[in-house]
Amino acid sequence: MAGARPNLFKWNRQTNPRTHSSRSDVQDWIKRVERASSEAAREVFGNNYQSVLEQVHVDDDALVEGKAALLIHIALYELLILLGSNHLLCYI
Repeated sequence: MAGARPNLFKWNRQTNPRTHSSRSDVQDWIKRVERASSEAAREVFGNNYQSVLEQVHVDDDALVEGKAALLIHIALYELLILLGSNHLLCYI
């Protein structure tokens, strides 16, 4: 891997690594991430991005409920198959 540039893959120890020693540094970082996320959402969805995101959450909840209902239906169908064809005809 070294090839023509041997220093390319060499690890160098940092003499003074940056550490987050205070809670305020982490809080500031979280605020910057949230601000960047809001700006990205505004860029994609426009100025009324909050209402768009709320609608996405509503649709997501409906999707989760639909998946749960489908899984119950499939489990019941498989149980009826195990019980035999007479019970299956009554279900359909």
